Amino acid sequence: SPVVSVTDTGGQSKSIVLRTADGKTEELEHIIFACHSDTALKILKQGNCTEQEDRILSKFEWNRNEAVLHSYPAVSDILLLSSDFLEAS
Repeated sequence: SPVVSVTDTGGQSKSIVLRTADGKTEELEHIIFACHSDTALKILKQGNCTEQEDRILSKFEWNRNEAVLHSYPAVSDILLLSSDFLEAS
């Protein structure tokens, strides 16, 4: 289930409460966000985001990116051969 908020308890235990979309909570010592800064900021703001977290994470800018997936074997073979060549060099 997606994480919807992260809240620092602020106590001596220095624990963090993570809450998911299905309402489950877990108390942890550390959190690592593996997402874009805007997503991390949204999650933090649902908890108790600090001014410093807000200031830093809101400075990132995003561009629209386009990815094309393919399964054309000839291109895949060329990429594999070129990467083998580069590793051998």
